[in-house]
Amino acid sequence: MKNEFNNLSILFYGYPLFNNAWIDEETHIPCVGGGIDYWGEGQDAYSAWEWLSMNWHWIGKFPAHPAGHEFENFPDTTGFKPTTKNLLRLAAICNI
Repeated sequence: MKNEFNNLSILFYGYPLFNNAWIDEETHIPCVGGGIDYWGEGQDAYSAWEWLSMNWHWIGKFPAHPAGHEFENFPDTTGFKPTTKNLLRLAAICNI
């Protein structure tokens, strides 16, 4: 059973990022995802930390790769190492 997680106001560029977060009863940590999609298939649930560790490159305000580059318009994360310390620092900078 999911518990509502109302005391966390995490914003992503001004919009709530984890507005549907819930507390896992076994681990007591905020989680996101789960449930079923439009077709009735189950969706994966992640802890907020797992989600951040998989999607950090979209959260930071990294410059885009230039036109003509293989990854044109995608975030240029050159030089950023996704260590725990750096991810926590990025989360603090981005107010998430």
